[in-house]
Amino acid sequence: MSIGQAWCDYCGDVEETIIHAMRDCPLVMSLWLNVLRWKDFWAVACHSLWYWHNKETPNPPKQGWIRLNSDDASKDGKQVGCGGVIRGSDGE
Repeated sequence: MSIGQAWCDYCGDVEETIIHAMRDCPLVMSLWLNVLRWKDFWAVACHSLWYWHNKETPNPPKQGWIRLNSDDASKDGKQVGCGGVIRGSDGE
């Protein structure tokens, strides 16, 4: 593991990309395999899975430590946006 990489809490040793969190993770794969009407279900399913994923993953850092979560967006190899959140062990 290195700085800047997130790992799936469910799979443990798999990098958590958007594709992994929304499609490839075994935790959500069964949902996609059982969907019959993709056109009607796609937007609601993506929103629900992403909401659930973001609700479940945040764990506070160990006492006395801080956690920095960051992300960026790019197009054609050029950075166009970035942001981050710093959290303390008491949730501040």
